[in-house]
Amino acid sequence: MNFGKIIDGVNRGKKAQRNGWNRKGMYIFDFRHSIIKLKEDSDFSEEIYDVSELDGIIEIGSDKNTFKLENFVLLKTADNTCIPWNASQTDMLADDWEFID
Repeated sequence: MNFGKIIDGVNRGKKAQRNGWNRKGMYIFDFRHSIIKLKEDSDFSEEIYDVSELDGIIEIGSDKNTFKLENFVLLKTADNTCIPWNASQTDMLADDWEFID
């Protein structure tokens, strides 16, 4: 499948990977359908927020230090971490993309 179709699906909450990747659980997904964990500055207590209803836009911080977090694509790596992801030229031109469950 081509990258254009993959991006349309990722925008609708699907996960995708390339056949050429190492097949060890790596895939991309859209942040807006995610859960984020934040630490509060005052007492360092952890809180978990489900941001799926916010269409990916969430404000972090308080008072003078408020930031707007926009939608972005994450890569779930083989070692079970997530990092922001940008498509390479090779990724964009490849036709070995597929959706996963």
